[in-house]
This record gives sequence, structure tokens and C-alpha cells, in this order.
Amino acid sequence: MPFADPTGQSDEELRDQLSEYFGFTDDAALARLRAAQTRYGGLRYYSRSFGHHVVFEPCPEYDAEDGEPIAWFIDHAVASPLAVWMLADGVIAYCFPGSHVGKAVPVFRSGDALIEADALHQECTTWTRVDGPQGLGATTVRAAAERMRLPLLEAASGFTEAWWERDGFRLHASLTFAEVFESPEEAGWRIWADGASGKDAALSFLTQAAAQLR
Repeated sequence: MPFADPTGQSDEELRDQLSEYFGFTDDAALARLRAAQTRYGGLRYYSRSFGHHVVFEPCPEYDAEDGEPIAWFIDHAVASPLAVWMLADGVIAYCFPGSHVGKAVPVFRSGDALIEADALHQECTTWTRVDGPQGLGATTVRAAAERMRLPLLEAASGFTEAWWERDGFRLHASLTFAEVFESPEEAGWRIWADGASGKDAALSFLTQAAAQLR
């Protein structure tokens, strides 16, 4: 059964709001909202990314100050302190609202990518975490992954999140919180191995990445 809009607003009411706030009626954005409600609305699971259970509740949050139609994507009460939005083009963006209104940071190209990333986080709990050299930052690790042409897991990657996998190890590098909180030290990375040979390959990769710092 299609997910019911928590705001109870009809398509016509939302079109009126779009016209009032933005001066146009964006039927494409409205169609994306309804499609997201049908596809994701009511989905609940434990998210390793957020560290607790999340509830998908796409609903419009139109405000003239935003400059474009924006919808909540994950219930803010369970994603707190982050706001997780779906922008007019379907991109999933994170924001840190509060005493200062933070910028909306594009993170994933779609809701599917966010869910795929969560699935990888969950699967990695069954793999072995591999520790790397001190001082090896996310930017350096990302550059090394690209330079060494690790296969990018595009289905789970986005603008600030990236996953790679090769030779029995899996690498995740995130610039999301560094962008959201405007704090470079929030960038991070992790690497996991699926067995002894994967651990050896992961350590070899990290050694080569660390060599860039010399």
C-alpha cells in the first residue's frame, strides 16, 4: 500500500505551495516525492551509519527560504542531530540544523545509495577491521584508492561517501561529517578484510597510501 503523506497534503495543495513559495509548479519534484513515499515510506532498520534505528518518512517541508522544494527523507527524531533531506532532483542531503542553520550537503545521488551504503556497513560487521598507520587521513586514503584504481562500489557511493573493494578487502572513506559540521577533523575512513589474504592486501594498500605522506 502506498505510504500516506504524514502532512496529509494533496498534490493540489502542494502545487499551490510550490507556486506560492518558489513561483513555479515543479511537477517533476512532486512526482519524485510521491515515488519516494511509495518506495521508502515506512522502512525501518538499524543503521550502522547513524548508530541507531532509522525510519524513512519522506514528507514535504517547503519553505521559501530554501530556494527549492525540499522534503524530509528520514524522520528527524531518529536521525537527530542530523536532518536528512531529499532535494528537488532526488539527491539525498544532510544538514546540521540548530542555533545556526547549516548548509545542505549533498551526500548520495538517491535513497537507494544510502541504503546500499548501510548494507555494506552491516556486512562489514562480519569482516575483520584492519588498523592503519597513524596520521593517515581520509583525503589521503581517497587519493590513494583513486591512484591505485581500486574498484569503486558506485551503488553505495555518492558525493561525500565512497566505498571500494578489491582482493578481499573493503575500504570506506567519508567526508560527510567534515562537510556538514565544517570541521576537517570529522573526515574518516575504515578498512575491513574478509580473511587472511584480504588483510595482507589491505595492509599493502595502507602501506602504499602512507608512503604519500613522506
